[in-house]
Amino acid sequence: MIEKYFQCGVRLKWNKPADGKFGNDGTMVNSAGVAAPMTYDGLDGQLQNPRFGTVNVSQLGFKMGMSIPYSWLDYAPGRTAKLAVAGNDVLTGYMSGCLLTRWQEGTTTYVAHVGTLDGDDYKPLNKTVKDNFMKQMPADITGFNPALAWDQAELRPLALKKKPPPRFEVFGLLTTGGDFYAVALGILDIDPKTGKREWCVAGHKKVDALDRAGLITAFNRIN
Repeated sequence: MIEKYFQCGVRLKWNKPADGKFGNDGTMVNSAGVAAPMTYDGLDGQLQNPRFGTVNVSQLGFKMGMSIPYSWLDYAPGRTAKLAVAGNDVLTGYMSGCLLTRWQEGTTTYVAHVGTLDGDDYKPLNKTVKDNFMKQMPADITGFNPALAWDQAELRPLALKKKPPPRFEVFGLLTTGGDFYAVALGILDIDPKTGKREWCVAGHKKVDALDRAGLITAFNRIN
């Protein structure tokens, strides 16, 4: 489970995959994005984690330049992107209010990012996306809203520890063990040597799963 690598003060090199293709029909599509390489790039000099002052990061499984394996689930605005889980934990984002879900079909576990959008202009499209997905929800489905786990009032003091302050974005993490996490990552500069984006981790939070009834309630709250 990769949540252990998303600890406050950890730096990463990673080019976030692009969003999926925009749609206006609310259909469910297969996630087509490819997981770009993500590597551990040491500890941040400004956003420091007290834990790393007493425990060497190598004892926690960190090694400079190590690869962090994951599968990528698209955010396909106006549609629902679906992915069969195949051995790796699944990461997706950015998250601003979309719901992430998990269910079983036979022996295969699927996860999905329900691609609603922000803004009053998208209310009709959001209704189409939600209605189409809810019609297909199996009885065993679970899910969560990662964006609710992090408040800007909580992230702002962390951002101000760095100069210039980064913009923190929330990602959803669905582990192969069935756990849900909300991960906050700060966007830094692009490394000119590698062409990869630098990120600074604010932390991760485990989120309780919603059952089918809870998801229906949550969908009805989305404009």
